[in-house]
Parts: sequence; structure tokens; C-alpha cells
Amino acid sequence: MLQQKSLWLVIMAALNLTLSACASYSTRTQDFRQLLNNGDASQALDYLRTHPPSGDDRVLYDLNMGLVLRLNGELAASNTALEKAKRHMDDLESFSVTENIGTLVINDQTGSYAGQPYERLYVYAYKALNYIDLGDWAGARVEMLQANVKMQEWNTSNNVEGIKASAFVRYLAGIVYEANNELNDALIAYRQSYEIYQANEQSTPEPLQRDLLRISERLNRDDELKKYRAAFGFIENKKPKENKSLLKENKPHIAELVVLHHQGLISAMQQHSSMVFAPTLSKSIRISAPYYGSRPFSVNNTDVMLDDQTALTVELENVDQLARNNLEARMAGIIARIIARSVVKYNVADQVGDRNPLLGLMTQVVNLVSETADTRSWQSLPMNIQITRLPIEIGEHRVIIKSTMPNGMSYQREHMVRINKNTSIILINDHTNGIDTIRTEKSARIF
Repeated sequence: MLQQKSLWLVIMAALNLTLSACASYSTRTQDFRQLLNNGDASQALDYLRTHPPSGDDRVLYDLNMGLVLRLNGELAASNTALEKAKRHMDDLESFSVTENIGTLVINDQTGSYAGQPYERLYVYAYKALNYIDLGDWAGARVEMLQANVKMQEWNTSNNVEGIKASAFVRYLAGIVYEANNELNDALIAYRQSYEIYQANEQSTPEPLQRDLLRISERLNRDDELKKYRAAFGFIENKKPKENKSLLKENKPHIAELVVLHHQGLISAMQQHSSMVFAPTLSKSIRISAPYYGSRPFSVNNTDVMLDDQTALTVELENVDQLARNNLEARMAGIIARIIARSVVKYNVADQVGDRNPLLGLMTQVVNLVSETADTRSWQSLPMNIQITRLPIEIGEHRVIIKSTMPNGMSYQREHMVRINKNTSIILINDHTNGIDTIRTEKSARIF
């Protein structure tokens, strides 16, 4: 009797430890996400600093730390954190028995998180934006070159699950190359961004349409220009010629205001569990898989006013949808691992039960509750990224950004910008979840 009671105590203790260890990542990060949803970037930073990560979640911690530091204007520190995440993800990219043994016998959440392909691309993107905001366009160029190399590697590999390209990252590369007066590379990057929209059967954002037309004409790519004019419904692309004429003597110099609006907060994955019949075991097994619930918010475009000009931002990339598509692309592999793991677990429980029924019951209970979905993701990314581009002349100008956050809160921010004869790009990064809007300018001719 005493032995039986002791075994039940062991069962309850094991069950308690398993439940604690297998709590989903989304559950553990609810307080952090709430701070970001409230726009409390400073408190979100304090939260991260007082909640150190577990070993398996080190990459996620550095990703979140990097983006939250950016929201607080600590750009150099942000790049340090993002670089740490990048290096650790590179180390984990190669298959490691030590790192993955837990995912084979317990659940997918057990191993170290190596990041999803789209998340790794956003590391390059936000590092590049940090460099731009620090005035280091050469550093931004290096990040875009690395992103391109990574996407090329993935395109020739069958070992990487998920979405392996980003229209936003390609477009940002185009901005960087164009600012550095590398028009051929800029055209290639804009073209690659366009091809992603085409492959996904999405409409091409108007700023990208005009960029393709403008640079194709500047480079005298007549066949490509003709193709884009037909695709976009442009009979004549007047903008580059108009800009060139304005650059003539006694004409006001035209630069360009580029506003990137990073809106909202990406959805968190949730867990869905169900009992399904497994023919190989002749019994029902518990399956827990990640999923995304319905979207809580719709996209709200932002008004940008430059003196007497008004423009509405358009969506450049729906990061939330990108994450959903990434999960869908991975789901077949996730389900295959769950089934294979469940077969092993239940066979072990049966073998243990043959020797000791009570111990076998304990094994079954632990197996049941340990099958937890891996809901880990970079949860501080924005819901979407929007863009608008406006011509801007020499002199001082007032820029007003009016936006409604996805949670219904509205705000207005005003910036005074000064354009001189050497200015070509004014880039404003606006974060609805951040504190400061970051503005940087580039002295490179783009027309």
C-alpha cells in the first residue's frame, strides 16, 4: 500500500513538472506583448531586462531585445542584440543531434529555437534600418548583401521549411542600392520584390511600380520599361523626365521623402490539441499543433502630409500574413514529426506497462501532457509595413504623420526637415508601438 501511494506521488510530481515545462511560449510572453500593444516600449525593455531567457529561448530573447531597443532609440545596442541572434541562428542552422534530441522524444518546443526563414530575413532588414538611421548606409548595404546570399542559399536547398523570401526585404535592398547610386543593383532588387508579389498573386504597391518605371527609363532598359508600362497600365512614365528637368540649372532640386510605417503587432501562435485515431497503434493519440487565430485588427493606412501634399501609405508587406503562410508551409513536417514521436511514446508506455502497470500509467500521463505545440516566434515584429514616397524640394518642410493604431488609439507626429542641394533621400521610420520616430537622410543622387 505504501509503495502504491509513493508511486502516485511520483506520478503527480512528474505531471506537475511536465505541465510547468511544457507551458506554451505564447502563454509565457503575454505580459510582454501587452506592454507592446499598449505602446509601452520603455516598460517592454525593462521587462526583458528583468526576465532573462532560458537556454532554449536565447535567440527569441535577443530578437525581441533587438527590436525593443530600436523602439527605444538605442540603435547601436539594437544591432548588437540582433547580431547575437543572427550568429546563434547560424550556429543552429546545421542539424545537431544534441540540440534536436528533445524534439524527437518530447515535443517540438524542447529544442533551441533557431528562427524561421522570414524572421532571419527581418534581422537583416532591421539591422539595415538601424544602420541607415545611424547614417551608415554602407553598413546597411552589407546587411542587404547578406540577406541576398541567404535567400540564394535557401532557394537551392530542400532542407529549409517555410517562406524563404520577403518582398519588403527585397524592396529595402532596392532603396539602399539606389541611395548608393547602384542603379543596376537597385533595379534587380526592385524586380525581385515585384516577382514575389507576382508569385503570390498580390497587387504591386504603387511606389514599387513607379520605382521600376523610373529606374528602367534611367538605365535605358526599353524592353523592361515597356513591359512594366503594360503591366501597370502606364501609357507614359513622366516622373523621371520631370525630375531630370528640375535638376537643371536654376531649377529647384528634388529629393524624395520616404516614409516606412511599421504598424501594430504580429499575431501570436496558439495551440490546438485533439485526439485522433492512429491505425499503427490501434488507439487514439493526442496531437497538439500550433495555429494562428483570427486576426484581431485590420490594416489602417496612415496619412502623410508634406506641406500642401497629402499621401496615404500603402501596404508593402503584411508580416502577419507572412507568418501565417510560413506556418502553413511547415505544417506537413510538423504533423509528420508529431505522429512519429507519438508512436515512439506510446510504444514505450506499453512496454513499461507490461513490466509495471502503475509505472506504465505514469508514462502514459506524462506522454499525454508533454505533447505541447511549439508556439515560439518573434512576437515583437509589426503586423504590417507600409510605405509612401513624395518628392521634396530644397528648403525647410513640415511633415505630419497621422495614424490610427490597430487597437483604436490615434496619434499625430510632426517633423521639420531641411533639404539642401546634397540631400536626395529623407527616410522616416514610424513605429506605432514605439516612442520616437527616427529620421535619417542620405546624400546621394537618386534621379
